[in-house]
Formats: sequence, structure tokens, C-alpha cells
Amino acid sequence: MGDQQKTGNQGEVLAQTFLERKGYTLEAKNYRYGKGEIDLVMRAADGWLVFVEVKARKNDFYGNPEQFVSRNQIRQIQKAAEGYLENNGWTPKIRFDIVAILLTNPPQLEHLEDAF
Repeated sequence: MGDQQKTGNQGEVLAQTFLERKGYTLEAKNYRYGKGEIDLVMRAADGWLVFVEVKARKNDFYGNPEQFVSRNQIRQIQKAAEGYLENNGWTPKIRFDIVAILLTNPPQLEHLEDAF
């Protein structure tokens, strides 16, 4: 497993734990549809279905983690979300969040709701 993949996996575990502590429940992890992948599909306590992009970085030398979500990546995530909804039932309350993580000691997490 490459260093970048380890960083991503570590970030996903931290993000899932962080969101679960906020009352979210996990519906799916690393959901793939076509070329897109959704890191976490979570259900918020208020009923919203939340598609979460996790961005983890070891440092912020080149910018904050959330700045690395490209327009192309957003389109792929949105298409994957459509696939998820088709396969698992449509729901009117959905949103797209980003959990940005700096893997410092201790890690710094920022939850950006309705990010795109």
C-alpha cells in the first residue's frame, strides 16, 4: 500500500469516527459507481443522507486539504451519488460534505457541511 493510500485510509477512519461521535451512522464506505467513488455515505441524526469526501494531508504546505477537491472529482462524486440513490432508494434530503484532515499530532479535523 502506497503512502498516499495509507494517508487516505487513515483519514477515512478518523472522519468516520468523528462523524459517528456527532450522531451520524455509516451507510456505506468507499462506494464505487462508474469512475466515481464516495468515501463515506452517512445518515445524519436529522435524516439527511450525506455523501462525504474525505481529504487528508500530512501538512498544509500547499494549501488546506479541502482545496484539493477538483471540479472533475465533484462531478464524479455527484454521479456516484446518483448511482447510490438509484440502487438504494431516492431520498429528498441529501447533501455533499467534506471532512478536511491535517494529520498532525493530534489530527485537526474540519467538517464542511453542504460543501458542493
